[in-house]
Amino acid sequence: MNRKISYFAAVALAMGLCCAPVAGAASMATVVLYAGSTQATNDASLTPVDLSNPSFQNGTWHHYFDFLANFNPANSGEDFSAAILNVTYGSGIVPITKAGVSGGTANKWFPNNPTSPSAGVNTFGTNQDGGTLGDVQGITIIQSDPGVALSTQVGETGGELGRPSKFGRVGFAFTGPLTADTFVGIQPGSGQVFSYFTGNDAGAGTTVTQATGITGSSYAIAAAVPEPGVLPATASLVGISLLGMRARRRRLA
Repeated sequence: MNRKISYFAAVALAMGLCCAPVAGAASMATVVLYAGSTQATNDASLTPVDLSNPSFQNGTWHHYFDFLANFNPANSGEDFSAAILNVTYGSGIVPITKAGVSGGTANKWFPNNPTSPSAGVNTFGTNQDGGTLGDVQGITIIQSDPGVALSTQVGETGGELGRPSKFGRVGFAFTGPLTADTFVGIQPGSGQVFSYFTGNDAGAGTTVTQATGITGSSYAIAAAVPEPGVLPATASLVGISLLGMRARRRRLA
């Protein structure tokens, strides 16, 4: 029987395993979670299944994974602004539309972009598959308004989306048998991939943009005990920072 670790236990374990971000610089650590599976043409009702069972390794089953992130401020007054991310995957699976279609330019990135209760606008100004639509590469997530960033505090303890904060979801279907190289992951894109606000205690911060600062992660399907909100024992825990667990600073009244 495969060992399983709840997400919260995995975070606690990661505190002793991961390396701290570069001193003086904010960082972001990503998380991949299995959300569940369905044979329907939408993801409204998902059920956990045993992904190692060949019965579920075919095109009629759609398996969904959520992509989340912890934002780790290095100094007071820092909030998430933007990230460019690539969804990655191993052998035997392909990303699909909610109708189960693979290939082509149909949308396969399903963003999480709710209305912020305190800001009254969407959490992100942009949350979409950038570049070639449908290839789940160059996922672009942006909040350019420092006031909204202060209200939402994406990826921070006490933030509106929780910690870690969900950015979006992708469905996959099997095209072949499960192998040791069957995984779903997320990695930083290319170029200037990470932005955050500094001096944002009053919602009027300035933006720092850089090519580093995002730690990718992966979910090894072959070793997983599929259960929503549960990380496999072999999942990458690197990058879930102890610094990111500190208490959220006080929001403006």
